[in-house]
Amino acid sequence: MKTLRYFSIWLFAAAVVFGGLFAKLPKTSASTPTVIINELMWMGSKSSTADEWIELRNLTNSDIDLSNWQIAENTGTPSLMLTISTGESIKANGYFLIANSDKDYEYTGGKSILNVDPDQITNPDQITNNVNLDNNDLKISLYDGTWNDGRLPIDVAGDGDTPLKGDNTGENKYSMERNFVPGDGALTDNWHTAVASVGFDVDVTAKGTPGSVNKSELVAPVLTITTSATIATIGDLTITVASDENLAAAPTVTVTPNGAIAPTAVTMTVTNDPKIYTGIYQVGTGNDGIATISAVATDTSGNPTPVPITATFTIDTAAPVADFTINDNAQMTGEQDVTLTITATGAETMWISEQADFSDLSPAVLIAGEAFAATRNFHLSDNDGEKTIYIKVADAAGNVSEVVSQTIEYSSKISSVAIAAIQPGAQSIISGNIEILLEGKTTVVLTIAVYSDNPTPAAQPPGLIFVNGQYYDFRLSDDAAVTWPITIYIKYYNSQLTNAGVSRVKQVLGLYFYDNVSQSWKIYAGTDGTTGIVDGKTSDGYDGYFYAHVNHLTPVFAVADITAPAAVGQLTVTIDGATARLSWQKISDAVDYLVRYKAEDESTWKEIYLTDVSTQITNLREGIKYEFQILARDGVENLSAAVIASGTVPVTPVVVPVETAPVVTERPRATPVEIIRETVKLPEAKAAESKKDEGIPLLEKDSSVTEEEPAQKTWTRVVTSLVVLILAIAAGLAGWYGYKWWVEEGDEKDIEIEKEEVEEKEKQAKKRPAQKSRRKKPASRRW
Repeated sequence: MKTLRYFSIWLFAAAVVFGGLFAKLPKTSASTPTVIINELMWMGSKSSTADEWIELRNLTNSDIDLSNWQIAENTGTPSLMLTISTGESIKANGYFLIANSDKDYEYTGGKSILNVDPDQITNPDQITNNVNLDNNDLKISLYDGTWNDGRLPIDVAGDGDTPLKGDNTGENKYSMERNFVPGDGALTDNWHTAVASVGFDVDVTAKGTPGSVNKSELVAPVLTITTSATIATIGDLTITVASDENLAAAPTVTVTPNGAIAPTAVTMTVTNDPKIYTGIYQVGTGNDGIATISAVATDTSGNPTPVPITATFTIDTAAPVADFTINDNAQMTGEQDVTLTITATGAETMWISEQADFSDLSPAVLIAGEAFAATRNFHLSDNDGEKTIYIKVADAAGNVSEVVSQTIEYSSKISSVAIAAIQPGAQSIISGNIEILLEGKTTVVLTIAVYSDNPTPAAQPPGLIFVNGQYYDFRLSDDAAVTWPITIYIKYYNSQLTNAGVSRVKQVLGLYFYDNVSQSWKIYAGTDGTTGIVDGKTSDGYDGYFYAHVNHLTPVFAVADITAPAAVGQLTVTIDGATARLSWQKISDAVDYLVRYKAEDESTWKEIYLTDVSTQITNLREGIKYEFQILARDGVENLSAAVIASGTVPVTPVVVPVETAPVVTERPRATPVEIIRETVKLPEAKAAESKKDEGIPLLEKDSSVTEEEPAQKTWTRVVTSLVVLILAIAAGLAGWYGYKWWVEEGDEKDIEIEKEEVEEKEKQAKKRPAQKSRRKKPASRRW
C-alpha cells in the first residue's frame, strides 16, 4: 500500500515536470504550413521604435486569401496583436508586408525608412491592432482565423525570450530574417540576421528585405542590369547594374554586339547608392542587331555571383522607311476629315503636317512627335484645292526617316466619291449612273467624284445647262497604268431631262470636258474623243446614256441647250388685195423661221418653216382680220418668243337689190306672202400650190402663201339656202293663219255681238214704247 502511495507521488511529479516542458513547447498545426512569418523588424528604426513591420511569405504556387487571419503575441499573457483585413490575399510564392505606417509617414524622429508600400497598414498610435514587437521577450503566432477559438497556429516566430536573431546594438538596425528553408520558427537555427538592405530609402544604413527575398552571409548578391534604351542608335548608351546588397567592388561589365568577335569592357562607377553602379557604352555602326551585356560582382561577405548576369538590348542605326495613302489612294475628297494608312517597319514615333517643315505642329509635338499608329484620322485645312500631307517617322532608337508626302484634291462641292481598283485586262467599272470601259496594264486606283457645282475655274458655256444636275471628275493614281482611249458612259432617266427643262432629246448636245490648256469647257470631238447620246431603255433600267471615247481624264458634264434664240425684229406686214407680204430681221443663231397665221374666225394656225427672212401669203379672205407670228428656231429646235402682227384684208363693194314692201294702214285680208331671193356670187379664191414638210406648206424664197377655200364652204352655202327656204315657208304659213285668226274670226265675233245687242233691244222694246234706234258699227281688231 505504501509502495503504491510512493508510486502515485512519483507519477504526479513526473506529470508536473513533463507537463511544464510540453507547455513550454510551441503548438502548431500538424500539417506543413502554407504561410510563414518570414521577417521581423522588431527594433524599429532610427526614426522611431514604432517603425516596425512583419513580413509573411507564401510557400505555395497559389494565391492564398488572408481575410480575417490573426496574429497573437505570446509574451506573458497571450493576447491579440492584429487582424488582417477582409479581402487581403498573398500572391503565390510572394510576400505580404504589415507595417505601422506607409513609407512616407513622418515619425517624431523622421520619416519611415521603408521605400516600399506595405500591403496592410496599422496605426502605431493605437494600443491594439498594430505591430508591437517585444525587444526582450519575443514570440508571436499566426492563425488562419480567430486566435483563441482552440485552433492551432499556422506558424510561430520566437520562443518568448530574447529575439532569436536581429541586431539592435549601437547604430545597428538589422532585421530578424527566416532562412530560405524555414524550419521551426521557435528555433534559433532557422533564423539569421539581415545582411542586405532592400526596400529602404537610399540614405538608410538599416538592413532588411521588406517585401522581397531574404539574404544571408552564404547567399551571393543578386544583380540587375538595365539600359537607358532597349533599342539604341549611334551614341552613348548608359548601363546600370544594381545589387541587392553592398558590393566589395564595382561589378565587371562587358558588351558583346551582334557579330562582334570579342566583348567590349565597360567601366562602372558607383552612384550615391552604394548598391548601384553605372557605365557608358559607345554604340557604333555596323553592328545592328541584338547586343549582350554580362556582369559579375562580389558582396562584402565575399560571396561572388556564381554565374554572370546577362541582359540584352538592340542596336539599330538604320532609319525606317515610311509610306502612306490618303483614303485608300483616293485622288479626290469632299470631306475635310481623311484617313491616313501609314506603313513603317519599326517606327514608334511620327510627325504629320501640311507643312513640309512641320512648323504648324505644337512645340511639344514638334520635338517628341506622337505615338506611331498604322491608321490616323487627319483634318485637312480649309479652302478648296489640292492638299499635300507630309509624314516622317522615327524608330525606338531615334532614327528618323525621310519625309514622304501624298496629295489629294479637296472640294466642298463634291457630293460623293467612289474608288475602284483597276486590275490588268479589259474591265467595266460601274459606280451609280457612271460606267467606264478600260483596259488596265497594271494595278491602279480609279477615283470617281460627283460634284454638285462647277468644279473648275472656267465659267460654264453660256446658254447651256447640265442635264442631270451633276458634274463628274475622274482620276487615276497612274495614267500610264491603262490603255487609252477609254470610254465613259453617263446614264440618265427621262425625269432628269424633264427636271432640267429638256423637252426633246435633240436639245442634248453630249458631254463637255474641261480643257486644262485653254482653261475652258469644250465639247468632245475630233482628237479629244467622240461624243454621243443614246436614247432608249438600257439593261440596267436607265432611259439613255451619254458617252465619249477619251484619251485623258478631266471634269465632264452632260450638256443641253434649252436657250431659245432671240426674237426677230422689224417685222413688217403689208396687205395688198388678198395678199399679205411679210419681212423681218435675220437672227444670228437661227437656222430657220416658223411663220404662223390664222383668220380671226379660225382656231387653228397654219404653219410654215422658211430659211429666208421674207415671204408672202395669198388668197386671203376679204374683210377678214388675220394674225401673223414669226418665231426663230435654232439647230436644236428651240423656238424664240413670237413676234406678232395683224391686219385686215380689204373688202370689194358688192351691190345687192332690195325690194321695199308697201305700208299697210288697213288690216289686210289674208293673202299669200311673196319671198324674193337673190344670190350674190363672190369671186372664188384660187388655191396656191405649196411644198409639204411634215404636213406643213413650205415656201421657197420669194414664194407666196395662197389662202385656200375650204371644201366645207359649199356645204355651208347649201345649208344656208335650206334654212332661208324653211324660214320663208314658215313666214307664209304664219301669214295665212294670222289672216284667218285676225280677219275671219274677228268678223264672226262681231256678228255674235251684234245679234246679242239686237236680242237685248227687242226685250227692252217690249217693256217701253218703240223708239227709232240706230245700230252702231261693232269694233274690229287691228294691229
